[in-house]
Amino acid sequence: MTKAPKIQPVPLKLNYVMSAEQGTGYIDLMRDVSRLARKFFRQGHLVAIANVRVTMPAASTPTAGNSVYISTIQNTWITSNAWEKGFRAWQKQQRMALEDGGSKSAKARFNDFKIYLDQTHRNVGNLEPVNMGPFDTVGPFPTAVVTAPSPLAGEWDYSWVVLPNDGAPGVVNEYQLTMHGADTVDSKGLATGYQQSRSVPQSPDPVAPTVHNSWIHEMFDTGGDNDQVLDNVQYENNELPYDQDNYPGAAGNYVNAENKAWCFNRSTTGVNTFNLGGMVAPCGLLRIDQLYSNGSPTDLIIEIELLPGTKRGYHLVPMTEM
Repeated sequence: MTKAPKIQPVPLKLNYVMSAEQGTGYIDLMRDVSRLARKFFRQGHLVAIANVRVTMPAASTPTAGNSVYISTIQNTWITSNAWEKGFRAWQKQQRMALEDGGSKSAKARFNDFKIYLDQTHRNVGNLEPVNMGPFDTVGPFPTAVVTAPSPLAGEWDYSWVVLPNDGAPGVVNEYQLTMHGADTVDSKGLATGYQQSRSVPQSPDPVAPTVHNSWIHEMFDTGGDNDQVLDNVQYENNELPYDQDNYPGAAGNYVNAENKAWCFNRSTTGVNTFNLGGMVAPCGLLRIDQLYSNGSPTDLIIEIELLPGTKRGYHLVPMTEM
């Protein structure tokens, strides 16, 4: 009889605040639980979220309202394979460089493959977790909540890939990585790179022979409608049901993150709370977009409740098993 694995004590609720003027924010859950639990969690996990709760201000009018959208990396085989192919290439490049110099022991203790969700993530950075409540502040309080400072930060650097002979002999450039979107002057898209690395299926499929002249066809030619039937059989739906050259999540095709939940607040009074349910976040990355009423003075509050599990306290699955 085996003993059930112990679930380690870890923080299961993380709180964030977005100012009323900020339209888009990002959360890197593995970064934040590493700081709060004082353990190193690699980013490359599917992170199980039990619930996302948002608290938002009253709308200026019921018709204008305000809303919040929670999105993640797209949950597709494309993003799974793009992440793994990018990770393996990054890992191989670093391993070869260390082996060439005989410096395997020089590898950083917390070396890890870390990516951005999209280009906006690179530009605006991450929201900081905060501890919610009044604590040492004396009430009454003018708003719904009071926040204490964020936890002290450690090092959490996003990964670079190095391209030798980039565009010309002897030119070496470094790029950070986003899952979604096109390549830029200083970043590369993982889904875009994966798309460019693969062959495409044959389309149309099958390549049709000239069956109209077949003696077998003539065996059943009892009327004048076989040619039309054969045209329908051969040429309707003989192309791929998806774009052959452009993958979802790469440049030019369904490029944005996958929306997992949203809410629309029409209330013009008070502060309103919405429970958006559970979801899975590849790499633990979340994008939050808020459409807020103009002039709203109240910040958006986001509470992330993580699912407990046996992976050092959390329910995590490696991205390699996605």
